[in-house]
Amino acid sequence: MPQIPPPAPPPTRLSFDVIAIGLALVFLSILLAGVGLLHQITVEAHGRVNGIFVMAAGGLVATLIATLALTLWLSRQRARRMQVEAAERERILGRLSAAEMKYRSIFDNAVEGIFQTTPDGRFITANKAMARMHGYDTPEQMMAALSDVATQLYVDPAQREALLAALRQNDVVSNFEFEITRADGRTLWVRENVHAVRDESGALLYLEGTVEDVSVQWWGEQRRRLQYAMARVIADAASVEEARPQLLRTICETLEWDMGAVWDVDADAGVLHCVEVWNQPEIEIAEFEKANAALECRRGQRLAGEVWQLGEPQWIADLATAEGYPNARLARECGMASAFGVPVEVRGEVCHVLEFFSPKIAPPDDELLQTLGAIASQLSYLIERKEAERVNAELAAVVANSNDAMIACTLDGIVTGWNRGAERIYGYAAEEITGRPLHLLIPPERLDEFPQTLNMVKAGQSLANYESVRLRKDGKKISVSLTDSPILGDAGRVTGLSSSARDITERKRLEEDLLQAQKMDAVGRLAGGIAHDFNNILT
Repeated sequence: MPQIPPPAPPPTRLSFDVIAIGLALVFLSILLAGVGLLHQITVEAHGRVNGIFVMAAGGLVATLIATLALTLWLSRQRARRMQVEAAERERILGRLSAAEMKYRSIFDNAVEGIFQTTPDGRFITANKAMARMHGYDTPEQMMAALSDVATQLYVDPAQREALLAALRQNDVVSNFEFEITRADGRTLWVRENVHAVRDESGALLYLEGTVEDVSVQWWGEQRRRLQYAMARVIADAASVEEARPQLLRTICETLEWDMGAVWDVDADAGVLHCVEVWNQPEIEIAEFEKANAALECRRGQRLAGEVWQLGEPQWIADLATAEGYPNARLARECGMASAFGVPVEVRGEVCHVLEFFSPKIAPPDDELLQTLGAIASQLSYLIERKEAERVNAELAAVVANSNDAMIACTLDGIVTGWNRGAERIYGYAAEEITGRPLHLLIPPERLDEFPQTLNMVKAGQSLANYESVRLRKDGKKISVSLTDSPILGDAGRVTGLSSSARDITERKRLEEDLLQAQKMDAVGRLAGGIAHDFNNILT
């Protein structure tokens, strides 16, 4: 910040009086010299008084006296004027000094960074907030350490050139966002508002402006983008295997991390296997990928093993300090500086570990870990959903091909589901019966059964293996064994009725035939006994 020079001390009244006395002594000396000259002229004239000489001498004396008086008066006036001007200057400089102190306080205590830099990237001035933002204790320390902001501060030096190009066209650039590297190696996202200062010819002298740390806002936006993108990836994936490469790519590209890997848990062998690796195209990771492919990681070993063992996200802010990590050297050779891992749990057990690498030294970010935890939960849901879909698919195949009738209907008794067994037993095709009332299958004399069944199902009760009679499409009555159960929706709420029916008509006929045969056998036995007794009587 340019300094205002200290004010010169104003002249005092004593100094003005000394000057006036000095001038008076000078003129008095001149007067005395004039009188002496007059005296000498008179003496040389041998007492002869010349009127002209006397008049000239008198005029000379009068002139000298008048000049002396005028000089004294003018000197006094000038002294007074100088004294007033000095007092006024002192008041102005006092106000300027107060303004400077006020400005300095605002400058030093501002929350935003305030700076001036030369076009070639050297700091001219900077405030305390600017120094703290860049990881330095004082502005002086920062200005001594940084001689080229493009290469020492900007993560991407091309952005500095873009800023200068914009300033050459327009004197003001607003809301210019870029990433910087702090003195401790951490990175921040900042937003600059910059103004170009030019000389009289229009040449760029220096840049001045303000800077604010927008890392929280920037990362918040990235996390939201990541969640939306991951939701689409997981929703569109047909399987976990299909989702894996898209998942790694989306996370790495959104968060600007360069590598990612997926480890699968082999619970029987007690090891982790790396099953997927993704990297930015410009990163050469052949050695790293080869090493991972051949590695079996056990519980507690390296980053993925620690995540598996603890069931919690783990973060390595600086791979240079990761002494117990076997592949830290290879990761560093690929340009990586930090790493983190996130567990993916299914039914409370870790089944996968997601591992990511960054070229930047990155301290743990709790909000990012929460976001990645949410993504892991979404992936867990995908895994569970796909497994559930497979088991529903299997059940659906069983239901569709079952010989028994499988029927679903609403709590009002409207048919919503109808399998092939129902078509075979009742004679209706699915498109004929769907949307129609189930009581079409009940004989008139048994219609009172259905409301009772619905009431029991609405109450959450099931009726298992009870026998009844139903009507086929052709009007023929058939005997069936029924099991009616409630269909449960969200929060256990009953949403419909499931009814399975098995045609027992043939079994009932056989039972009746058997019963008839048993009756006939009994009658025969009775008749034989009677005949025997009658013969005995006759005998």
